[in-house]
Amino acid sequence: MLHLWRKWQERRKLARDDADRLMEEFGPAAYEVAWTMAQDVDSGALLDSRPDGHWDRVRNIIARRTFQPFWRHDDHAP
Repeated sequence: MLHLWRKWQERRKLARDDADRLMEEFGPAAYEVAWTMAQDVDSGALLDSRPDGHWDRVRNIIARRTFQPFWRHDDHAP
């Protein structure tokens, strides 16, 4: 059980590190880069040594960090 938890923690840290790197390197386009990587790995166009679903996790981390709602309560005040 402890081994599975450690492996999960390692995958989580690797995804966070890759998300940090992509956001630093590509800025606002990081989400699109992670999405493209996920698609390329899934289609077999790109060979990757990362765990299955890694780039989807990276994409989700970037999405959570960069989420900005398109509505604002203070903008719609009467």
